[in-house]
Amino acid sequence: MVCGEEFSSEELSSLVASASYLKICHSCLDRSDPSDDYAEVKSIISGYMKFSQQITDPELASPDIKIEPMESNITKAVELLKKQNPNYFVGVRKIVVDTGMGFGHVSAGGGEDPAVIHINLPKIRAEIQSKLGTAPKEQQEQELVRQIALVISHERTHQTPYNTTNQFSSEQEAESGAASMLSKIDNYYNTLK
Repeated sequence: MVCGEEFSSEELSSLVASASYLKICHSCLDRSDPSDDYAEVKSIISGYMKFSQQITDPELASPDIKIEPMESNITKAVELLKKQNPNYFVGVRKIVVDTGMGFGHVSAGGGEDPAVIHINLPKIRAEIQSKLGTAPKEQQEQELVRQIALVISHERTHQTPYNTTNQFSSEQEAESGAASMLSKIDNYYNTLK
């Protein structure tokens, strides 16, 4: 915003403004755009505020999350994801089971908390049942846990940049994040065989 150069006594005649030891030369004043400067300062302060809120919110600073309502298959999916990365859920407040469009979502605005991941467990169950209806119950449950983990991973990828940008990641980025996690999960399951 300003050059910060100290001016010699000969240059004091070119001094345009001085307040609290801050001196602004003509060149810096000419280059300065108050609206750009204000937007830059506002962005910096906003970033620090979000960061400090995240640090001071113990629910977001911890990798432990709540599941509402508690459901054993979701707990297993959470544990599976934590095996891949123990800090995977830092920044997530809770996972909420609801019914809606799609397999899951994250949202903000209108009183929504962007740190909450919503999953549509009935829809995920119905999808597994339609694909593996005749498979043994153990195989269906393992696939249900796997699919829940992938939906959580997809939504977590959407959520990841929100804390610093106030925007969720794109669908393409979320698909990529889920695909990356799928390979890790499949590798984990293959080591169990």
